[in-house]
Amino acid sequence: MLKNNILILFLASVFSINLFAQNCTGNCENGTGIYTLDYVGTYEGTWKNSLKHGEGTLSFKNGNKYVGDFLNDSAHGKGTLTLNSGDKYVGDF
Repeated sequence: MLKNNILILFLASVFSINLFAQNCTGNCENGTGIYTLDYVGTYEGTWKNSLKHGEGTLSFKNGNKYVGDFLNDSAHGKGTLTLNSGDKYVGDF
């Protein structure tokens, strides 16, 4: 049950992330860059066609953090999601 709750919370955060103003340092089109989202947090990692793609870290201002693989702007593959409560899920996304 905890795994499902963590996954739901994480997916809701990822899907809502593009609704906020953002700033990029580096190459957030096809390369490596840091994407800062006002009121949400940051993504630091690789990009392809302006989408999160490859390895990266998504850190939310509330303390939640995902480190792992991304595919076409979504968490996909191996990763670790750590919630601000200390709960952690390591596995496939």
